[in-house]
Amino acid sequence: MPERPSADQLLAGVSRFLSDDLPGAVADPGLRYRLKVAAHLVELVRRELAADPRPAAAEALAALLPLAGAEIEAEEAVAAGIRGGELAGPELEAAVRALLKARLQLSNPRFDLSDDLP
Repeated sequence: MPERPSADQLLAGVSRFLSDDLPGAVADPGLRYRLKVAAHLVELVRRELAADPRPAAAEALAALLPLAGAEIEAEEAVAAGIRGGELAGPELEAAVRALLKARLQLSNPRFDLSDDLP
């Protein structure tokens, strides 16, 4: 009996179906666009499932505050610290840049993440 496909294999199949098979059979340009968006979202979910659930960048950001809790809570607390002026400095900038790069790489792997960008 064959093994069940992995989640990644299933999502890859759905993505190929949405992006390669269906558009030629759909006459409505609006629906073809929505198929393209759906295929992109499936690929995003594939990358998110394959990624580390809590990247090192998020760990570094959370370490700036003496907090315990979920990543989003730490990020909200860091944002409040920045707005209130309690958090600043090169460690904060490096952690925020690293977290943003990790998230951007996940959502758009083709984006240029060079450090020499303004």
